[in-house]
Formats: sequence, C-alpha cells, structure tokens
Amino acid sequence: MLTEELRKIAEPVLRDTIGHLFWSGLRDGSLPGSALAHFVSQDTGHLLPALGRAFAGCAAMATVDSDTARLGLCAHATVESGPRLRDAFADLAPTLAVEAPAGRAPADATTLAYCSFLRAAAATSFTAGIGAVLPMMWFHMEVCVDLAARHLPGSRYVPWIEVYHPGERAWPVTREFLGMVDEIGERASASDRDQLTEYFSAAARYEWAFADSAFGVSA
Repeated sequence: MLTEELRKIAEPVLRDTIGHLFWSGLRDGSLPGSALAHFVSQDTGHLLPALGRAFAGCAAMATVDSDTARLGLCAHATVESGPRLRDAFADLAPTLAVEAPAGRAPADATTLAYCSFLRAAAATSFTAGIGAVLPMMWFHMEVCVDLAARHLPGSRYVPWIEVYHPGERAWPVTREFLGMVDEIGERASASDRDQLTEYFSAAARYEWAFADSAFGVSA
C-alpha cells in the first residue's frame, strides 16, 4: 500500500519533529513563551488557511465524488480551526504567562515558503496536492498524541496542549484520509505515485522546519 511506503519516508522526519526542542519544551513547560506565541500566530494566521485552500484545490481536481466530499470537509474543518485556536490561545495566554499575538503578524520566511509550496502543489496536480497536504494532517495527529502521552503533569502548557489536541474523534478522520490515499495510489500511474511521494517528502521536511522556525524566535 502507498501509505506503508510513505510511512517509511515519514518515520525519521516525524521522529526528528517530535524530538525537536520546540515540542519537547512544550511537553515539559520549558519552551519560551515567545516561541509558542510565534508558532500560534504563524499557524493560525497563515499555515492553516493555506492548508485549507490546498485541500479545497485538491477537492476541485478530484475525479471521485467521495474524494471530493472528504477533501471538502477537510478544507472546511482546517479553515475553521484557525480562528478557534487563535481565540482559545488569547484566552489562555494570561494563565500560560505568555503574551498573545496582537493582530495578524506577517508570515516569516519559513511560513511563507511552506504556504507557497502548498499553493503550488495544489495547482500542479491532484497527486502533488495530496502529497503536500498529507504530512501536516498526519504529523499533527502524531505530535498531539505524543504531547498528550508524554507531557509533564502540572507544567505550564498543559491547558494549551489540551486545547491543541483535536481529540480521539480526529483519528478516524485521519485513518479515512490515509485509506483514501491508498485508493488514490491504486488508481494512479507510476509517475503520479512518484509525484505524490516527492511532494509528501518535501512537505514532511517543512513540518520540521516550521517548528524549528518558531523555536528560533527564542534563540
């Protein structure tokens, strides 16, 4: 199955991402508040809207109705999550001893590159777009599961971890999406599968870079 091939590609990058000082600092409470505020600002203000539009672009190019429906739902849920997370962070900021971002900050270089990549992939082909959107959806769930399982009880960021985690209800959605990717892989030509894999690999590296960029704010 295609997702098994992608998992082998994803595992070392996902391991490095989960082990990054940004996520380990969020787990134990040592992450500087400025890094978390920057991450939330870039994520909710730029990356999530770009991902939602990429999902929508894939939905428009899909040739199977069930794929169009699933991708459309992903687009809606992703775009809706940005304001919800931003408002939740603003409400929690005082208890986290963090200064909430004031207004919509400009995209930093890494965020701009990742968003541009998502837009270009969704405009390139259906398989390129699917490859590009998959790591953020997949890695987000894996990171959140790790945060929930390994966070230090009582650390300052536990309230945010609880808000950031989409809950167990999101796993079935992710599994269904992975099943759709396997179906796409079965229908795709060899060149389309290669393209999906290529864009997946690049997007996986962007996931690590996005966390690294936020951590760099505090360096």
